[in-house]
Amino acid sequence: LGANNRVPALSAYVLDPERREEAIASLQQAGCEVKPGLLLRDAWTLHGGNPAASKAMRNSWVAIQDEASQAVAHLVSVVPGNTVLDLCAAPGGKALLLSLAAGPQGHVIAADLHAHRVRAMAERFKRAGVRNIECIALDGMQPLPFGRQFDRILVDAPCSGTGTLARHPEIRWRLRAEDLTDLHARQVNLLRNALPALAPGGRLVYSTCSLEPEENEFAVNEALRDALDEFRVVTPRGALQRVLREDIAIERLIGADGFFETFPPKDGTDGFFAAVIENNTKQL
Repeated sequence: LGANNRVPALSAYVLDPERREEAIASLQQAGCEVKPGLLLRDAWTLHGGNPAASKAMRNSWVAIQDEASQAVAHLVSVVPGNTVLDLCAAPGGKALLLSLAAGPQGHVIAADLHAHRVRAMAERFKRAGVRNIECIALDGMQPLPFGRQFDRILVDAPCSGTGTLARHPEIRWRLRAEDLTDLHARQVNLLRNALPALAPGGRLVYSTCSLEPEENEFAVNEALRDALDEFRVVTPRGALQRVLREDIAIERLIGADGFFETFPPKDGTDGFFAAVIENNTKQL
């Protein structure tokens, strides 16, 4: 309750590394105090000022995104040249990080159910100068329409948002207990539809900004129940090791079950959950 009633931290990361120092100066000119991230070595925490008024934001040198959300994108472990599907991509913050990791030779499909959100994402990517993302509208609740498989998939599922109550206080009055039943069914369906699109040896990350087990481990376990011969949950130690600050222990964010979780009172970020799933089948 205490964490949910505090003003949440404002976090950012640099989109254009060559503009790093210029971006910091621009944010400072806008009245922002720029400090190191709480968890991630390449993240910033911003205090005061108006980041939106800065040249760095106007020119898309930096992006505002909670550190736990940034971490989820890093867990996908995209490498240059990968083909990537971001199934529930809007508003596009994670897709930007995926595209940076995929590089000019990679290709990211950023999908969302609502056409107006897809258009908004496309405009955002255009302003940022990103050219390796294709934006499409599709319903992930139906079998996916692709005739190919992907090296990496992110399923950042629609959820209750109980990990973001400090940032979205209206959820307190909108959410009902029975909503979790409907959300759970939708999340399981999304994950089950995404799994066949994962290439042999590929990696899929299922994530939510919820603290509820019905939307997290229960959903993952149900979706994988009949597919354990082909898919398995793995512990993403290496992916986290590459991005965490040196003074942050991996065990703080990964439980004995191998799932990634952040908790607002403990970590100072939004509350996120992620399961990293690999396709065990051998490549032909």
